[in-house]
Amino acid sequence: MVLARLHNEDGTLVVPVEKLATVTKAVVEACDASDGLKDGLIGDPRRCSVDLAKLLPAAQAEAIRKVWEGVKNPRTGQQIFTGWPMGSEDTGDQSWRPYLTTPREPMRADLFRYFLFHDPNWNYRTIDWDRDLTYADRNLAFMNAIDPDLGPFKRNKGKLLMYAGWADAVVPPQDTVAYYEAVTKTMGGSGKTQDFARLFMAPGMGHCAGGPGPNQFDAVTALDEWVTKGKAPAQLAASHSTTEPSIAPVPFARIRWSRDTKDPAASTKPRTSPAQFQWRRSPRPAIPPSTPKRRAQDVRHCNGTRYRNL
Repeated sequence: MVLARLHNEDGTLVVPVEKLATVTKAVVEACDASDGLKDGLIGDPRRCSVDLAKLLPAAQAEAIRKVWEGVKNPRTGQQIFTGWPMGSEDTGDQSWRPYLTTPREPMRADLFRYFLFHDPNWNYRTIDWDRDLTYADRNLAFMNAIDPDLGPFKRNKGKLLMYAGWADAVVPPQDTVAYYEAVTKTMGGSGKTQDFARLFMAPGMGHCAGGPGPNQFDAVTALDEWVTKGKAPAQLAASHSTTEPSIAPVPFARIRWSRDTKDPAASTKPRTSPAQFQWRRSPRPAIPPSTPKRRAQDVRHCNGTRYRNL
């Protein structure tokens, strides 16, 4: 329902779409070097700060800030859903347009309208983030997939590799991070969690791919080696859409990012961000043939890949 923050009551936009690229440009200029390397990418937008008052009229600046902040329970102040990351407003090939500015109402409004309230006339602007969310959790709890207890999966020798792009304009990456942190707490800490589950964050990557950062990588090979050889991935080979670069994890691991455009084997000044990510221009690794003595189940989705022994 964040969409309501960018639209007036009559459906017109509070922030013109052409301003989105202006906001992203200002955010990148303000936060690019915060991770120690000025390369046009934001290592961790959660650490970013920019003064929108110098860039936009007050109403437009407030609307953008509300999208960044996400949704909180008005009574308790508890965060219900994270905001969209700073720097995701318009990265060129991806932006807030498909889900936040172009639609006249939230993409999932019908879920509330028909499945929850059973009222075809329900108006999403009337939602009560305290009362209605409690009602939703009670009546549609079977739809939740947020259980941080992955004990059964771990005991079955499962391996889980998750990833997200810090510039994702569709599914806020902070939500993925929050889930992984909940898993880490539930499973007994970082060390015990990394034994079977790892999270990789990609600076500048959009939803599944896209954006100015590295966005193509072979998670299946990494998972195969983790399962068949016991080699946990410390980083993933990755590439951008027009070149052949490299990716890595968050334990919430820290991503170490280095860029070198001349010598693929050379490393440059590393930077720290919430995962380990190494950029280099090298061919994507070939996926090795499957091992005949082992069978594996591979369930892939743009926000994660599961790979387990059977």
